[in-house]
Amino acid sequence: MGKLADFNKSKDKKKRVISDTRPMNEIKGQEISNKKETIIHTKAVKIISDKENIKETTIHTDPSKSILNKANIKVTNSKQTKNKKKTNNFKIVTSAAYAKLSKQKNELIAEFEVMSNTGIGKHFLIKYCFEPCLKRGVDTTEALSIIGIALSQKYKSRDVLQVTINRLEKKGIIRNIYGRRGRNGFSVYQVNSVALKAYERLLNSNNPYCKL
Repeated sequence: MGKLADFNKSKDKKKRVISDTRPMNEIKGQEISNKKETIIHTKAVKIISDKENIKETTIHTDPSKSILNKANIKVTNSKQTKNKKKTNNFKIVTSAAYAKLSKQKNELIAEFEVMSNTGIGKHFLIKYCFEPCLKRGVDTTEALSIIGIALSQKYKSRDVLQVTINRLEKKGIIRNIYGRRGRNGFSVYQVNSVALKAYERLLNSNNPYCKL
């Protein structure tokens, strides 16, 4: 029985070998196609896994959903508002000349202080300080842009106008009470009440100084 079993096994092996008598080109072609299929399958699996990883990272790094990013945005916004408040703080400086002129009771001296200004200083005082304040019934000017005034009135330059305004401040006729520097900057000036009343008297008396 053992010999018969061994004989049958050898027959089966021979049959298998005989059954696989295909040409070598076909066998190699099938092996290459099988390899291509496995490579394509692995690439597809990698692409799917990469897409899933990208989705997970986008979900985790979304700033609208992350609590930490919201907290950081709030902190930066609070810092920006604090910086804005610091830049908007404006100190009103009252010069000794302004305080002295505001206490002046002699009308002639006050009128002389007003009439001593000529040229650009006179033009700036009458057009942008005295006349607007009398029309509005207040002692403060509107927000004035020095660059805009210099361009509209064809002054020599912005620097020349700024120098004349500084001289008017030193004389105590006006003082800067609010403003902002830099781009789109402006200034608000307060006119000395004594100087404003002196100009009003000159205007009512038809003094030629009040004509531009």
